[in-house]
Amino acid sequence: MPARNPQLARLMNRILGWVASVSMVLACLSLALLVVLFLAVIGLRFAGISVPSADDIAGILLGGTFALGFAAAVPNDQHISVDFFVNNMKPAGAAMLRIVAYIVTIGIIGYLLMGFSRIWYSAFQSGITMLGTLPIPRALPMGIVMTGIAMLELALVLRFLERLFGPGFDQNDRDLPSGAH
Repeated sequence: MPARNPQLARLMNRILGWVASVSMVLACLSLALLVVLFLAVIGLRFAGISVPSADDIAGILLGGTFALGFAAAVPNDQHISVDFFVNNMKPAGAAMLRIVAYIVTIGIIGYLLMGFSRIWYSAFQSGITMLGTLPIPRALPMGIVMTGIAMLELALVLRFLERLFGPGFDQNDRDLPSGAH
């Protein structure tokens, strides 16, 4: 394990906070646009006007809301964590399992990001469009989701480095004093 470096841990925490804030702003923007779309669809329906490709656009915005919001959950540990067994272990064993869990999660999300990037690039190159009325390039929603996955990967790596150089892994993230993470 590297030596504790509180300055480096604080830097990781600040960058992580920035990534989470950007992610949350983009997720909120996506959600706000989704609400505006729903209101427009409902309001225009009374006038007999239909919004073309509304379902495609709603799917893009919903996917963006979820994917972009993932990274915002990491800094404050607002994500789902199954830690029943880890919490009942001795501190050294629990710390090792937390390290392994971070590494495995970072690896899985990284692998997902690489695969999704290839699919996005293929859709971008081919120019394939979604099935709705409007010719929306399929690379657009894929790009939004891919951005969310990339921000999640970055947030996980930053959180891991923050714990590595800061408070360590001997305590559950939720047990750390406020400001320590």
